[in-house]
Amino acid sequence: MKKTLILGGLLAAAASSQAVMINELVINPPGADNGGEFFELLGGANESLADMWLLVIEGDSTGAGTIDKALSLDAFSTGSNGLFLWRDSAAINSIDAATSVNTDDFNPDIENGSNSFLLVSGFTGAQGDDIDSDNDGIVDATYTSLGSVVDGVGVHDGGATDLNYLTSFNFNAGYGGYARLDGTGEWFGAGLSGTVPGPFTYSDTFFQFESSAATVADLSFNTTSAGGFNPELAPVPEPATMVILAAAGLAAAARRRKK
Repeated sequence: MKKTLILGGLLAAAASSQAVMINELVINPPGADNGGEFFELLGGANESLADMWLLVIEGDSTGAGTIDKALSLDAFSTGSNGLFLWRDSAAINSIDAATSVNTDDFNPDIENGSNSFLLVSGFTGAQGDDIDSDNDGIVDATYTSLGSVVDGVGVHDGGATDLNYLTSFNFNAGYGGYARLDGTGEWFGAGLSGTVPGPFTYSDTFFQFESSAATVADLSFNTTSAGGFNPELAPVPEPATMVILAAAGLAAAARRRKK
């Protein structure tokens, strides 16, 4: 049975006082992972990321709770557009020149199984720490180095004993690409196709949205957007616009009948 850590309240409280959030993740690009993985943060313009970390928490079986990656963001800030991109190779192009970019190989690559991605502030632990030594899905009371959870998203590969350390929505780990919709902030995940350096194309048959009944076909564009703003749901035409479109369609039909 999948278990989760009660982090929802902490995350919500932190989010209310901290503008920075995880905006996009590509952890399983088409082909080899090395050179194609990245994560992106969104905050205020030129916002300092001092004392912030991105933690990748293992969720697979007996290794659950191990901090697979502890990436310090202390030396960085967002760009003038509010975006920060960490890519594991320069092959991943930043769409917007205003984005703050760090290039550093994730070596070893981010695992494709069950993981929790946590954006935290005030972390004093280290990569390799086990935050859940008894693998019960709850951070050990004796582990006091986690700091404040600012944001997070989880992925789960379906393993019966796998864990996620978030009470919020957890995605299928097989998608490979995950992003927040521009405008609403709703998460979605989808399978990816294409080649490095991308952008990678989101699958229109293998996808999931966090809360809405939207589909990839409803997006304003259907590709990853490293270092640029994410897709949004394409707006539904206003009633007046729909009337104009309908009238145009009738006129076209009338012209065809006259030929």
